Amino acid sequence: MMHSLCYPLDQSPLYMAGSKVRLCELLGITTKDLRLLLALENYREWTAKQKLADKLANLPAKSRNIEEPKPLLRLLHKRIALLLDKIEKPDFLYSARKGCSYFSNALQHQRSEGAVRVDIKSFYPSVRQRMVKEFFESQMRMPADVAHTLAKLCCHDGKLPTGSPLSPILSYFACSPFFSRVAAIADRLGLQFTLYVDDMVFSGKGANRALADQIKRELAGVALIGHKVSYFPAGGAKVITGAAVFPDRIEVPFKRQRRIRKFEEAFAKTTNVATRGAGTPWAAWGPGAGRPGPGPRARPVEVRLAALEARTPEIHGKANAKRRKKPVGKSIMREIARKAAVLREHRLEADVCS
Repeated sequence: MMHSLCYPLDQSPLYMAGSKVRLCELLGITTKDLRLLLALENYREWTAKQKLADKLANLPAKSRNIEEPKPLLRLLHKRIALLLDKIEKPDFLYSARKGCSYFSNALQHQRSEGAVRVDIKSFYPSVRQRMVKEFFESQMRMPADVAHTLAKLCCHDGKLPTGSPLSPILSYFACSPFFSRVAAIADRLGLQFTLYVDDMVFSGKGANRALADQIKRELAGVALIGHKVSYFPAGGAKVITGAAVFPDRIEVPFKRQRRIRKFEEAFAKTTNVATRGAGTPWAAWGPGAGRPGPGPRARPVEVRLAALEARTPEIHGKANAKRRKKPVGKSIMREIARKAAVLREHRLEADVCS
């Protein structure tokens, strides 16, 4: 299942990048820019708030710390991710690659035998900078100083950042020797194995508790923790990456259906269907009460939906236009050069002021 434009690892431009000057050429910055970036605070950190829909449905709050690289570093991360994305990957990987999704990952286990799912706890924070450096040094054959510099550029506080576009693909490559060993175990047992970010799934006759314990021991050997272990009996539903997989069909999992019903009930109770989002219960509008005037948000929801459907081609056209403006390939390099120049100007102004 190799992508037609992919090439072997030793054909990557990053392979055997022998100096920091060469590394900077590949990234589209100068060595001075690189030193400046490594010296600055390049991340914006915050805690993701609970979604409004979850709050309305009285679902438990889940907080997640986000570490997002600032604009120039984010572009550099996109550039590195683009270079890594073109390297050939094994068939068992279904994340961070074109043509694959959580759904195609789940489809691989549509068989009558049982299955085992093992997640890796706090995966991105568990991928340490030394693991990233080891990948660049051992597999990409970079000198130790270049591998160290690139690993430092890719990591935040000694680990992969949770809000970077680079983390999904780099987390795989940093742990690829481990995942290859896991794939070999699955092959020996005649199991179907797939990996979606931190979600490992095994299906077949040998997918049992003993296998899960073995995988957890393998994880512990590389300082990773296996948790949320799930066992699915033969012939029943297997909940895999957000899909309920049966031998003859795939459905939305019951837990997600229940969540959707909670959303519907919460919105029905708390939101005015005519003004959608004003937060006024419909029951508050008594007979003869002054309802909103004939503005667009006061029209019945069916009329508004019909108007929205009529505008769908126009909306899609605008969305596609925006999508085309996203920097890819050479555009990323131009954008990197522009933002690097802005960074140098700001630094020069700061030096003059001081």
